[in-house]
Amino acid sequence: MEPVAGTPADLPEILALLTAAGLPAARLGEHGPTDLFVVRVGGRLVGAAALEHHDGDGLLRSVVVAEELRGTGLGRRLTEAALAAAAAADLRSVRLLTETAPGFFAHLGFERFDRSDAPPAIAASEEFAVACPDSAVAMMR
Repeated sequence: MEPVAGTPADLPEILALLTAAGLPAARLGEHGPTDLFVVRVGGRLVGAAALEHHDGDGLLRSVVVAEELRGTGLGRRLTEAALAAAAAADLRSVRLLTETAPGFFAHLGFERFDRSDAPPAIAASEEFAVACPDSAVAMMR
């Protein structure tokens, strides 16, 4: 169960998985450069992550794993695939917002930062500006 590159054709299934998990899906895949990563088991999409590129910084969003596979390391592998893509693209940082998993991301080297300190392109993204509530924890690596 290793992540592979996703395509725009995967978006309907990714959006359905996000909706089932109660995670924001607004405008996913509509921003310019976005790297998608997916995991399928028996043809069924069971995990996904997206990395948006915003003026030299990355925005990790939509890391999601089917409920029955949570705790198996799949989320970590998806996040690591996105981080490898960020490194390959020479992105300065990777940022995210989370309401439910700050401990998970801290374990992967992300640190909290003040949301108001986000680079302008990240701050203007759908995720930061609209999709995630002010209560979401801002983290970066």
